Amino acid sequence: MRDAAIAGPAPAEIVALVRFAEHGSGLPPHLTLPLISKGWITIAADGSALLTLAGRVLVDQAQTVDIERLAAIPANPATWGASQVA
Repeated sequence: MRDAAIAGPAPAEIVALVRFAEHGSGLPPHLTLPLISKGWITIAADGSALLTLAGRVLVDQAQTVDIERLAAIPANPATWGASQVA
């Protein structure tokens, strides 16, 4: 799962998080573990999924920028080029 965490957000993950945040709809089972490992959701003691602060920030950003563009941004800021930072 370390590689998944480094990869950054995939469009399907962003869509799942936005739907979860807006409608409380369940998360797709195949995305649950990657979303946990990336720190965007956590599982409560009762087994319910909760959006973390980092997940909320990602959802908020997804509503104001193009999802495909957001998903293309590398997770590691050290790899960002000057054109991506500006």
